[in-house]
Amino acid sequence: MSPAFLAAVGETFPEASVTVDWFHVVQLFTRALDEVRKSEAKLVEMPAAVRWAVLCCLRC
Repeated sequence: MSPAFLAAVGETFPEASVTVDWFHVVQLFTRALDEVRKSEAKLVEMPAAVRWAVLCCLRC
C-alpha cells in the first residue's frame, strides 16, 4: 500500500489496523513469476519441469 493511502486511512479511521491478505499476495507473486517464466521461455528453451521446480523451491 502506498504511503498516501496509509496516511488517508490513518486520518479517516484512527482505530484501523493494517492487515495482509496472504492469499492475494501469493496469487500476485505467482502470476508475476509465471509472466516472467513465459517471457523467458520465448527467448530461451527451458526444460518442461522448470515452472514447478521454481515454484517448489520458493516454498523452501
